[in-house]
Amino acid sequence: MQFHKYVMENLLAPNPFELSNHEKEILLTTFEEIKDKNFPSFLDQLKNKFSIRKEVDKKILEILGFEEDEIEALLKDLYPILHKEILSLKELMAG
Repeated sequence: MQFHKYVMENLLAPNPFELSNHEKEILLTTFEEIKDKNFPSFLDQLKNKFSIRKEVDKKILEILGFEEDEIEALLKDLYPILHKEILSLKELMAG
């Protein structure tokens, strides 16, 4: 998959080179806690608000500077929207 430069410039994601030691520790601890867990498909994670997916997303959003109440509201709205969008793309690709 190829990304265009303008997409990457506007992407809201943690820059691993700019993370503080504390932020790195948060992500590494989270990874250690979930690395051996079985994950359903991404679509199922979104549809069923998979608890591990939600925990990972919450940690990333915290690092990006979102507050707890913002995170809850964002994820509540985001998961159904992403689920619907992915299903639409699958239908479109299937022809």
